[in-house]
Amino acid sequence: MPFASLENWENWENWENWENWENWENWENWENWENWEGGGRRGGGGLLSAALAAAGEGITGPFNPALVRDVALGTHTPTDLFTAAPSAHLSLMLTRALGGPVATAHDNGAAVVSSDGEIIASIVAPNDIEPFKAQLNRVHQDSDLRRDRNAEILVQINDLISFYAASVRLDPRRRAWTIKLLLTALEAATPTIVQVKAICAVPRPNDLSPQINPIIKTPGHSAYPSGHATQAFLLAEMLAALDPSAAPIYRRQAARIAQNRTVAGVHYPVDSRVGALLGSALAHQFMGRLDPKRIESGKSWTAVSVPAPDTSDANYDFNLLTLDSQHGETLAALRNADPAGPKANDYDRALLDELWSRVKAEWPGLGA
Repeated sequence: MPFASLENWENWENWENWENWENWENWENWENWENWEGGGRRGGGGLLSAALAAAGEGITGPFNPALVRDVALGTHTPTDLFTAAPSAHLSLMLTRALGGPVATAHDNGAAVVSSDGEIIASIVAPNDIEPFKAQLNRVHQDSDLRRDRNAEILVQINDLISFYAASVRLDPRRRAWTIKLLLTALEAATPTIVQVKAICAVPRPNDLSPQINPIIKTPGHSAYPSGHATQAFLLAEMLAALDPSAAPIYRRQAARIAQNRTVAGVHYPVDSRVGALLGSALAHQFMGRLDPKRIESGKSWTAVSVPAPDTSDANYDFNLLTLDSQHGETLAALRNADPAGPKANDYDRALLDELWSRVKAEWPGLGA
């Protein structure tokens, strides 16, 4: 992953070692809970293979056709995938079902994110470096926060979900399928983030000034938009849809994560503005695709439109107040909109319905 890495969130099937719950972020490996391919918890891989070979020779005897079972052939149903398929296979199927229709193209100087031709977001690619030069002073000023934010900045390089889990119980015993949904959404959003960055190629702050002196390694891809801001607001808006009473906390956490990237010296504040809008748009596209009630609501999609920064952004300071004052109507409309583009095909719909039913069961206050 080029942004907040999910690698440490893929082992949750080792949750039986729950006394080590501090490591619960490794939640997605739960299928290997006995790690049996490698010899289980009681032996090494080579030892187990030798033991199984010896045991087999001792009990199976000559081949007996009468013991052959009749097993029906057929397509795996969504229920089969949720109960029997390898976790990686289910993850790929869900990612495709959730984000498959979303595509990004370079169209007339803008990164246009769409679903089956219906625009989700249009982000004008910057063609003037001056607005970013004008923001360097703000980036330099924010470096004063580095001592206070250093621990957050370092952890957030690879892990965002733990910061939301501090506000709500996100653990595999209580909300495993909610975590699965969030990880799926992050994976589904990654191609869009990468493509938009490729279209909106902007140098990093320390490319423009040697005084920025970032405290983490500067990523090699475009600064604009912020991938962390996109991911942070994607998570915040999806959690807010599941847990509306805590929506302000989730959004504050997202804004702080985004701000930390400027404090670290790797992003301009305007990077976070466009990332927040893109992440919010993707969140509600995914939630609309997931929730049948929203699909049937008949509320039209409100495309996010983001102009390129200009020199009036010289003193722009990214925070929720500025974001809501400039884009509050669009963000409010997204929270009730139908998904853009085509409805899911029957198989994808069944997959998403199964996931949604499991997620809803983890949030008793969510309603039918």
